[in-house]
Amino acid sequence: MTETTVDCSKLKKPALIAAVVGLALSAVGYVTNHAQFAQSWLIGWNFWFLIASGSLGWLMIHHMVSGRWGFVIQRPLEAAARTIPFMLVLFVPVLLSMHELYEWTHEEVIAHDHLIQAKLPYLNAPGFMIRFGVYAVIWIFLAYRLSALSRKLDQGPDEAVVKKMRAIAAPGLVLYALAMSFASFDWMMSLEPHWFSSIYGALYMVAGGLSTLLFMILVLRRVPPLRAVATAQQSHDLGNLTFAFTVLWAYMTFGQFLIIWSGNLYEETFWYLDRAASGWLVVSWILFGFGFILPFFLLLIRNNKRQLNLLATIALGMIAVRYVDVYWQVAPTFRDHPAALSWMDLAAWVGVGGTFLYLFARQLEKMKPLNQDHRFADFIAGGKEGH
Repeated sequence: MTETTVDCSKLKKPALIAAVVGLALSAVGYVTNHAQFAQSWLIGWNFWFLIASGSLGWLMIHHMVSGRWGFVIQRPLEAAARTIPFMLVLFVPVLLSMHELYEWTHEEVIAHDHLIQAKLPYLNAPGFMIRFGVYAVIWIFLAYRLSALSRKLDQGPDEAVVKKMRAIAAPGLVLYALAMSFASFDWMMSLEPHWFSSIYGALYMVAGGLSTLLFMILVLRRVPPLRAVATAQQSHDLGNLTFAFTVLWAYMTFGQFLIIWSGNLYEETFWYLDRAASGWLVVSWILFGFGFILPFFLLLIRNNKRQLNLLATIALGMIAVRYVDVYWQVAPTFRDHPAALSWMDLAAWVGVGGTFLYLFARQLEKMKPLNQDHRFADFIAGGKEGH
């Protein structure tokens, strides 16, 4: 390939406009209806942060397994991971809205709730913020250290650099998994402090991994330098990974439900009862049908995975369902019916999304589309098709 940089000008301008408009409208919502703003912001922010954080996870997996499927998406993964500091800044409105989101911050609730009192050593505002800082340090260090090492390969193959990246990725995956798990407990599961699930952290990471794969497929389809070098086999590999994570997400989601249903304990079942009431049951079936059944059969077809255009079309529909999943997890805590939508839901999604996409495009433009990693020398030279 001849391109030394990636031109993202077609993405940056609309993303910046979306960011300015969405953030401005969200600011209005913050002032006029803080409680509604807090819900909308948490939903929209989580959707986009799962892609940023999931990119870091996939980047470390790629360095560990040396999969050629990750070669053409390595730089987009690095670019998305490098947005994490900015995405964490966008979490500040959640920190400023804890009282509107988390009932364990209400003294009058704590005074009459023995279960929350028992969880106070963990569920308290100072601990929440301190843990947030710890998560930030872990994610930012891993993202920037790995991308900095990767840029050294722009000068040519270097076995020592590859070994350093693998040495960081191995313990980094452990720290990443722990941070993501506890972050999901803090930000999502503690919205309803009486409910708990031992698999929730893993499910949060799988959802992020799936969202990231879908986003990377769309990036591969839309960025000419990357699309020019992507082979049908690499498209097929990404399709297979998407299929695997779709099945894994469905398996873990249903497994969580089945265990709670079979136990039939109210302190666990009420979470699902809320999501089976009113119109929420319809949303649950939508997630089952469009989040698992339809993608399952579409991704079983080999040709759908080997043709990037077809795969990207499937990915576009699936990534929309990812938002429904986040909405389904958060909104029933505050809303009696899924149709109780607010203009702030859209404003937050557009504002955070526009910011993420603009920052992602800027980071990607600073990088060469491919580096000179010796593990892929035959690919760079136009050798064998990746497997």
